[in-house]
Amino acid sequence: MANFSRIAIFSPSLRGGGAERFVVNLACGLNKYNYKVDLLLAKADCHFLSSLADNVRIIDFNRNRVLFCFYDLVKYIRDENPPILLSVQSHANIIAILANMFSSSKTRLVVSERNTTSILSKMSPMPKDHLLPILEHFFYSKSDAIVAVSQGVADDLKSRIRNIQSKVKVIYNPVVNNKLIVKSKLKPNHKWFNEKKGKIVLAAGRLNPAKDFLNLINAFYIVRKTINARLIIIGEGKDRPILENIINRLDIKGYVCLPGFVSNPFSYMSHSDVFVLSSRIEGLPAVLIEAMACGVPVVATDCPSGPREILEDGKYGQLVPVGDKFRLAEAIKLTLERPGDIEGARLRAKEFSSEIATQKYLELFKSLLSESGG
Repeated sequence: MANFSRIAIFSPSLRGGGAERFVVNLACGLNKYNYKVDLLLAKADCHFLSSLADNVRIIDFNRNRVLFCFYDLVKYIRDENPPILLSVQSHANIIAILANMFSSSKTRLVVSERNTTSILSKMSPMPKDHLLPILEHFFYSKSDAIVAVSQGVADDLKSRIRNIQSKVKVIYNPVVNNKLIVKSKLKPNHKWFNEKKGKIVLAAGRLNPAKDFLNLINAFYIVRKTINARLIIIGEGKDRPILENIINRLDIKGYVCLPGFVSNPFSYMSHSDVFVLSSRIEGLPAVLIEAMACGVPVVATDCPSGPREILEDGKYGQLVPVGDKFRLAEAIKLTLERPGDIEGARLRAKEFSSEIATQKYLELFKSLLSESGG
C-alpha cells in the first residue's frame, strides 16, 4: 500500500447541514490517524468551524460561489500537489474534476455523491440543478473514484452514467462518534423540555422543499387533535415564511417552534419523544442516524434514498409514503404510544460510526495510490 500523510477535502462551506457535518467528522477522523488534512472552503463563514480539530488546516478561497473557486483550486493543486483530493457535493465535484484536469497533476481525485441527482434535478427550481445530471454524465468518469453515500445513490449513478461501474463505491457517512453521545446527554436549551406540557415531536434540516416540512406541519395538526404535543423543527432556510404562514393559518403557533440553527441538536434529540424525517428526497439522511443514536424513536418517509436502508425496511422505525400527511400523522401517533426497539436502533446507528467510515475512506485512498504507484 502507498504511504501518504496528507489529504485535501474541498467543500462549498460548513454552514450547517448533513453534508457539512460529514466533512467535519471525516476531517477529524482522518486527523486522529495522524493524517494532515487541508480543508478547502469556498467560504469559511461557517457554523461548524469550531468543531474541527486544531491541526486541520483551513484554506479559505473566500468566494461567494463554488464556480469562482476554479482557479484557486487549480493553484492549490499545482502548488501543494496533494496525493488525495476528496470533493464533497455535486456542484463542487464538477469544479474539482475540471481543476484537477487543468492542473495536470498526479493528485487522485475522489468525488462524493450525496443525492439521487436524477430525482433532485427534477424537483429543484434552480436551473443549475437541472444541468447536474448532464454535467455528471460527461465529467464523473474523469474522477478516480466516486463514493456514493448509500446503495440507492450508487444505483442511481450506475443507471445513468456509462463507464463508471468499477469506480463507484458505497461508503456510509461518518455520523456517530463519542462527541455526539456526550452532547446528547446535555440539557437542551429550550424551555419546552423543562415545562413537560405534552409530547415533543422533533425534526431537523434545511427549511426547503426537499425536506417537506409543510407536510409534517399538516400531519402534526392532525396529531394535535388527539394528542397533547408540540413540534420543534431545527434548521434555517428559504421556506421559513411559507412554514410560518401555514402555522398561523392552522392556528398552532403556540405549539410549533422554528428555532433556527441549534449548536447542539443531539440534546434535543435525546429528550424528544419522536423524531420525524419528512423528506421527499435524501441521499443518506445523517440526521435520522443521529436521532437513532440518541435513543429517540423515529418515523421517516420512504423517500429515495436512505431511510429504508437505514431502518432495514422498517425494522427500526416506521416508514410512510412521501407526502401523505394522514399516514405520517398515524405513524407519529403510533410511535408516541409504542416507541419500538430503541436499543436495537442504537446498535444499528453504530454501524454508521465515524471510525468505520474513516477506515473505509483510508482503504479507498490507499488502493488508489497503490494503483498509481504513489
